[in-house]
Amino acid sequence: MLNEARYEQAQRPAPERPHMETNRWLNAIRPTRPVRAQLVPESETFDLLGVKLIWTKDGNRPFPEPVLNAIKSLLDFAELPGNWNSYGGRSLTASAITPVIQFVIRGHQTAAVPRLHPLPDGGVGLAWTRGEDDLEIAVAGNGTVEGLLSLAGSEEVELIPGSSAPEALNLLEQYLAAR
Repeated sequence: MLNEARYEQAQRPAPERPHMETNRWLNAIRPTRPVRAQLVPESETFDLLGVKLIWTKDGNRPFPEPVLNAIKSLLDFAELPGNWNSYGGRSLTASAITPVIQFVIRGHQTAAVPRLHPLPDGGVGLAWTRGEDDLEIAVAGNGTVEGLLSLAGSEEVELIPGSSAPEALNLLEQYLAAR
């Protein structure tokens, strides 16, 4: 019996609630925002001597030219013949690529792209110059880093050979903050 009574009560129309009806009417005329289609960003993958670089496209913007030029330089360094400097110079090693790309991209984000040059041990040297401020970072063939920051009006800051890439990124941030 109790189940039947509950069923009958549920079938009856709800009592009139004028404020609820008004809210339904207001919700019905409220403009709705069109749902944006979820766009899956396109990405490009570059294989740079076994190091995979994935770039996600940003609208219609092309791949950043300064970063592309740096990648081209790295590919040129990889093609250097043995003894390219007549002192036993080696071509670019895969261990040096990841830190170099990190520095190049961070520099590009702040409009301070470095100049690159090959090092005899298969590493890459990066140099930034702005007025009297200089930063030089050398990524050795084994991926370790050393560097020297020279800012006008202050003492030089040196990273000893064998330092890590995060320590060198900190040095780069100091250089960028001194603008």
